Amino acid sequence: MNKTKSLIKKSRRNEISEIINTRKKMSLFDRLTGDGTEEGPKIGLHGFLSILNEYVRGEINKTQIGALYTIDVGDSQAWVMFGLIDGETGVQDKLLMVREIYDVLVICESNDTNPIYPNKAAVVARLLS
Repeated sequence: MNKTKSLIKKSRRNEISEIINTRKKMSLFDRLTGDGTEEGPKIGLHGFLSILNEYVRGEINKTQIGALYTIDVGDSQAWVMFGLIDGETGVQDKLLMVREIYDVLVICESNDTNPIYPNKAAVVARLLS
C-alpha cells in the first residue's frame, strides 16, 4: 500500500514538473491567445487583467507576475508588453494601456466570430509593433 502511494506521489510530482516545463516553453502571448493550448493551459483574460491592474497600482511587481505565470526571462514579447505599461506616465494612462492590451486579447479570444486579431501573430503585431 505504501509503495503504491509513493508511486502515485512520484507520478504526480513528475506530472507537475512537466506542466511547469511546458509553461516555460510557451510564451505568455501563446497562453493568453490560446495558440498552442494543446501543450499547456490557457491563461484566463479576466484574471490577467486584474493582475495587470494590481501591477499598475503598485500592489505586485513584474517578478511576482513572472513567477505567477511562469514567464521565461527570454520571453521578450512579455517584457516588452510590461515596457509599454511602464512607458506611460500616470496611473490613468497606465490603466488605459492595460485596457488596450485586454481589449485586443478579448477580440482575439472571440476569433471565431471576429477575425480582426485571429491569432497570436495578429495580437503581437497590433500591440508590440
